[in-house]
Amino acid sequence: MTLLAGCSTSHSPAVESSTAHSRATNVFGNELSLTGYDIRSKDSHTEMELRWSAVRNPTADYVIFVHGVDGSGAIAFQADHELKDDAGVRTAAWKVGESVKDHFLLTPPPGHAAGKYAIRLGAYIPSPMKLLSVINPTINQPTDAWHDHSVIIDQVECK
Repeated sequence: MTLLAGCSTSHSPAVESSTAHSRATNVFGNELSLTGYDIRSKDSHTEMELRWSAVRNPTADYVIFVHGVDGSGAIAFQADHELKDDAGVRTAAWKVGESVKDHFLLTPPPGHAAGKYAIRLGAYIPSPMKLLSVINPTINQPTDAWHDHSVIIDQVECK
């Protein structure tokens, strides 16, 4: 798969409008909590902000997977990226309670139309590959093989 989004945990960019918002708590691997998200339009593109918090001191440097899933259930695009704080510090150095805003664009690749996609989110350790389990999800989970390792946000307009 191709990484399509430039990812940044730097200061929040200018926002045109917010289209979706959540203050849900979803714990991944009993270490990271997805405390909420925003989806907004920025410069004619779709920007996603994920809000993360360390539930306990993380034991590894985690990568976040972000899959744009089309109507057939296939991954149309993805925006996997290392999770870092504003100073560029990876998760293994975070302390309990540290919070991070993770910004990136949701952009379908050439050959895939702009439109509505389900966005599947999760966390993993890249080597050796290990997906973190979702504990007490408050956002829907997919019904396929990704069920226990991700949450899904339906019908996100990606452009």
